[in-house]
Amino acid sequence: MSSSHYFIGIKLPKEINEQVHAWVQKYKKELPFKKFVHEEDYHITLAFLGETTNEILALLIKQLEENSKNVSSFKLVTLETGVFGSASKPRVFWLGVHHEENLFQLEQVVRTNCEKSGKKLESRPYRPHITLAKRFNEGDKGIEEKFIKNNDLQSLSWDVVEYQLVKINPSRTPKYEVVQNFSLNRGEEL
Repeated sequence: MSSSHYFIGIKLPKEINEQVHAWVQKYKKELPFKKFVHEEDYHITLAFLGETTNEILALLIKQLEENSKNVSSFKLVTLETGVFGSASKPRVFWLGVHHEENLFQLEQVVRTNCEKSGKKLESRPYRPHITLAKRFNEGDKGIEEKFIKNNDLQSLSWDVVEYQLVKINPSRTPKYEVVQNFSLNRGEEL
């Protein structure tokens, strides 16, 4: 019996997905990765939950519904591309976003509510990004310099008014299924 894994994240709007996907398609043959993210699966992770029980999910959903209105909606703007790992053997190729205080506030609200629900999260510092590709192609010499700190996708912007609890379906494409949307405060009094 297979178990379900989840994450909490911010899905990108369709028009941003399309622009990012078009850029990835343009350079796909030059990028040394085995796995490219499906355009409908682009997102910014707030918390990776992994395998999670229905009991914890129910409690977490209730808490996030109550606490999401404490964070105001905000604008995100893309920055430049980069990698996790070395340029000669990168693990992940990503698109960054400008530092936005409300994004970090939202990540803390999500983290706190996950932990209150009994879900332990990894302790690495939060580094918001949109994963574009992963699984370095071992036969390749590395990622070309022109793709690191590339600004072709810079300044794409959108308003973040909600975020999602997402179920991961590894055998499907696209593989991310929204289970629950959580609305942010759109200017109402806190």
